[in-house]
Amino acid sequence: MRQMFLRRIFLFIIGAGLFFVPARGEESGASAGADLWTEAINLFSEGDSDAAYRLFDAAQKENPSFPPAGVAVALLAKQRGDLSETHAYLNRSIREAPGDPEPWYRLAEIAAEENRLPELELLREKADALLAAYAESETGKDSHRLTFLRAQSISAASRALECAGDFTAAESKMREYIALNPEGAEGYLSLGYLLLRQEKNDEALEAFARAKELSPSLFSGWLTAAVLLEEKGDAEGATRLLDEHYNDEELSLPELSRAARMLFRRGRLDETRRLAARMAPESLDRLRWDALLAYTEGDSESAAADYRKALRLAPNDFDAINGLALALAEQETVSLQTEAFEKADRLRRRNPNSDEAAATLAWAEFRRGNVDRAEDILLPILDRGGLTPTSAYYLACILAARREDDLARKLLTSALADPAFYPKRRDAEKLLKKLTAEPAADPAPEE
Repeated sequence: MRQMFLRRIFLFIIGAGLFFVPARGEESGASAGADLWTEAINLFSEGDSDAAYRLFDAAQKENPSFPPAGVAVALLAKQRGDLSETHAYLNRSIREAPGDPEPWYRLAEIAAEENRLPELELLREKADALLAAYAESETGKDSHRLTFLRAQSISAASRALECAGDFTAAESKMREYIALNPEGAEGYLSLGYLLLRQEKNDEALEAFARAKELSPSLFSGWLTAAVLLEEKGDAEGATRLLDEHYNDEELSLPELSRAARMLFRRGRLDETRRLAARMAPESLDRLRWDALLAYTEGDSESAAADYRKALRLAPNDFDAINGLALALAEQETVSLQTEAFEKADRLRRRNPNSDEAAATLAWAEFRRGNVDRAEDILLPILDRGGLTPTSAYYLACILAARREDDLARKLLTSALADPAFYPKRRDAEKLLKKLTAEPAADPAPEE
């Protein structure tokens, strides 16, 4: 099972454009060094980034079509959502391979994703200058990697045009990228997104479907489109695609889980449950979904049992630890509430920048009666505008406990304006109803 998982990650990274896909007849860029790559990914997944770096470096020495080791680790870190480690390894790559343009192009990608156009242009200029020098060098001249780097230059130009709001020109550039790298999935993913930005939904679906053909580990085209439509605020378009396809028979486990998440956010719990039932019994995804649905329905004991099973499969899984802490906090037994606090506190220490981990710790403290401590944890999240509807509910409970009903009502009203469903939404609605109910009239005095 684990080898299949690693293989999927390996294929995903290849499909996402970590290195250039050679044309037919050329020596495969994925064969030499592939075993080292798989082992490096394994080490990274176990938390040993430096050991992974060393193996990636060895893999590149076997196969120059692979990227610098720092870039490989950085992209895995980025996929995990750790931008601090991403930047650290890209900067390491710049120090150890100062003439390689790729880390600069990857930094440009991040700048594009954060819509920092001036920085993006500076990074592109630096990368393109290094590319020109590389093209004239003995190492780079006519090399397979030169073709890949030229494609990266075109991709960066497309990103810059997109940031500037010129989607038509960005689309044209991305089609140039695809012409240079017709077997890479990344170009079709980017093209599909640009087409969605221009309301060309049917063409976007075709591009996403092509990306899926090239890299089967990617999400189905309709699911990719639905997720992106939802992110850009087109809930109606996303729901239409979801309704048309979520019963498709060939959905993979990650696709089932992603589709279930979309159904759950719409409050369609029965359909979410049926989709979860299609997942392999005792798989991590199935256990997490069974636990979440039980927790949502108020069955914290069953939720805790399923989360414990999930943690036996993946002891460091964030969602399972977080969910278990919440499920334990809901129970009345002092020992379980203490365990909830311990797990939430440990999770927060491991993820000091996670507002979700902080909110869970606050709820565990509140359930133990430590209202002041819970408030101290949540207020900084409020100050920086990071409250989610769930953490807003937690803060409203604190305000209600302090008899600050007016503030609690305003907070809940604002949070519930978001139509997305979440496990505590029903409780939030009940609390708001209670706080807005007319006070009972005093009984009439007896004659």
